[in-house]
Amino acid sequence: ATPLADKINAVYELHLSNGRVFSINLKRDSTDPVIGYSAVPVGADCTITMSDTDFFSLIRGQLQPQIAFMKGKLKIKGSMGVALKFSPNLFPKISDEDLVSGGREVDVIVDELVSVGVGKAKL
Repeated sequence: ATPLADKINAVYELHLSNGRVFSINLKRDSTDPVIGYSAVPVGADCTITMSDTDFFSLIRGQLQPQIAFMKGKLKIKGSMGVALKFSPNLFPKISDEDLVSGGREVDVIVDELVSVGVGKAKL
């Protein structure tokens, strides 16, 4: 298990407004954190629903999950304890330079996160 899996020990499923659904497996018994698209529910400990724009702000560190929840921008189903561990720190940092130089849309960046895995994206 990785230090992140030791700390979190949960599976998240994220539903974005653009129709994308993906999961993040951070269970201790997992050999490597896995992030990937979900065609069917994965039996997540916590399901998070939010707009793709708010998700983008969250992974950039511009929106804290607790604030998003209180403002109704983030909906939670499942374990509140696991939801409290959900953090922008699960995702690679995205700088303004990355965005300006790449000119990429939110869904393209989410695709990159999903394709390379949590903490490994080269944005």
